[in-house]
Amino acid sequence: LRQENSIWLGNHRYEVDWLLGWVITQRLGLAGGSKILGKKSLRALPIIGWCWYFTESIFLRREWNSDKSVLERDMQRLVNDFPSNYNFTLFLSCEGTRYTNEKRLESMKVAREKGLPELQHHILPRTKGFALLMKGLHKNITAVYDITVAFQTPKSPELSNMLVGERCQAESFIRRIPISEIPHDDEKKSAEFIHKLFQEKDKTFEYFVQHGTFAGAGNPKATNLPRRKQDLIIELLCLIFIGLPSTYFLAKFLISATILLQLSFLLIVIAGVIGVRLMLKTASRPKLPSNSNKQD
Repeated sequence: LRQENSIWLGNHRYEVDWLLGWVITQRLGLAGGSKILGKKSLRALPIIGWCWYFTESIFLRREWNSDKSVLERDMQRLVNDFPSNYNFTLFLSCEGTRYTNEKRLESMKVAREKGLPELQHHILPRTKGFALLMKGLHKNITAVYDITVAFQTPKSPELSNMLVGERCQAESFIRRIPISEIPHDDEKKSAEFIHKLFQEKDKTFEYFVQHGTFAGAGNPKATNLPRRKQDLIIELLCLIFIGLPSTYFLAKFLISATILLQLSFLLIVIAGVIGVRLMLKTASRPKLPSNSNKQD
């Protein structure tokens, strides 16, 4: 995995499935080269959005006329400017928005109009962006990874619950598809590939719903991804050489600072709290169903 450039296609059923993607890339040693393809408003999210922005992720408006040129430009930057001795992993969800049953039903109207099989657990995928990615990157990537995420919890996990320490457990079903098996020079064939992939993904998720696991029925046994010792060492070094000195100098500054500076610091803390609350509100905000002309 660390020796190849790849695209990862995920489902988008949960508020925190992107967080599981981060955990997977970190434990596989891919976090340094991981990027997302997401909507432009995400880059304004406090902390999380900034991380995506500084990793040179690709952000779109979800308006094809403008997104096409942005995607072509950023693909060229990725190919030409990314260090040759490193590998990148690009995450995207072809559904384009987080799952709700209302949005699924809305998208299934489009599926029936196009004569496509209906999906039970996913929204009808958009295909134009993927087709353009295959056309522009097929010489630079070696595989596409199909990843299906499901959480083993009675209720859908939320970021706000995780921030207060609530545990959740998830499984991901990952399969590797060599780039040689994916159409790249025909938009219609690329669209057919994505629709077929999501039909298979839907069956995979249905198996999880019925059995509580992806393992079985010909699927491989579940494997736990161990935490990496390197990550623990980095955290400890950051704590020792950055965290502790910063805390000391901050405390010293606040003790000797004027009332005006202390109030300024308090305002910064309040702004940070508001920013985190805004992030949580944005992450949990329900989205309206997409229009049919954006489902292609």
